[in-house]
Amino acid sequence: MPYDSSTRLLAGRDAAPLLSYVLHRRVDAIQVRGLPTELTGPSVRADSVFEVGQPPELIHLEFEKNARPERIQPRLLTYFERLHSAYGLAPQLFVIVLEPSNGRLSNTYNTGGARLTYNVIHLWDEPPGPLLADLGLSPLAVLAHRTTQETAIDRVTAVLDRINTVAEPERRRQLALDAFSFGTIILDRPTLIELLRRYPAMPLYAEEMPLYQEGLERGLEQGLERGEARALSRILQRRFPLLAPADTEHIATLDRTRLDRLAELALEFATLEDLREWLGRA
Repeated sequence: MPYDSSTRLLAGRDAAPLLSYVLHRRVDAIQVRGLPTELTGPSVRADSVFEVGQPPELIHLEFEKNARPERIQPRLLTYFERLHSAYGLAPQLFVIVLEPSNGRLSNTYNTGGARLTYNVIHLWDEPPGPLLADLGLSPLAVLAHRTTQETAIDRVTAVLDRINTVAEPERRRQLALDAFSFGTIILDRPTLIELLRRYPAMPLYAEEMPLYQEGLERGLEQGLERGEARALSRILQRRFPLLAPADTEHIATLDRTRLDRLAELALEFATLEDLREWLGRA
């Protein structure tokens, strides 16, 4: 689904504000370390896993479009067991449910004598203000609570108004892409494209978004790889302004598995040389 890539990239790109939001306390970027999302044992992949602060807390974030307990809850128990085994810490599990079509998700799972408690954030219940207050999280405000007088178009417009204040073009583009991805849950694409065209600072995005989305929706591996490679290159360019064209070309040659691994490690590289050393081995 198109929003899957956006949730994964948002969590990697803006981990500190996202963790601040779910934990209801300030978390600084220096306190956050991204951890591998491919867990040991039979293949299981989490959305995002972080170590936060000292003494460390282990935080697992999982985004779900809607509440399907029969699918989500057994996976959460597996995540808990694997993460606890790998790090010797009991992880705090957070499930962020994006839309209400299947109702609410219970925060407790009972099975075979085991009882697992986890945190659930139903995004449609959340006020939009805290999300709009942080640029990196503002695309999620598309799906936050709306008053009875507020339409989906009103909300997407409010989010795009916020994104339109961003001076740096690539940052603005990525946020607009995320807002478009989440917007597909509540609005049709032609309406979203028309909304984007209202913003002079986003003239090309309206044409670019559908092409990117179509690649995601068709599940074309090559399209996914190209889109993720471009997004990762932009994130790394912001971290390392001296990133060279040869580096971005190298990233563009990576297959999906290596791109996913690079997304996990993007926040961990201390220097451009660390990144280049990893690329040399990839």
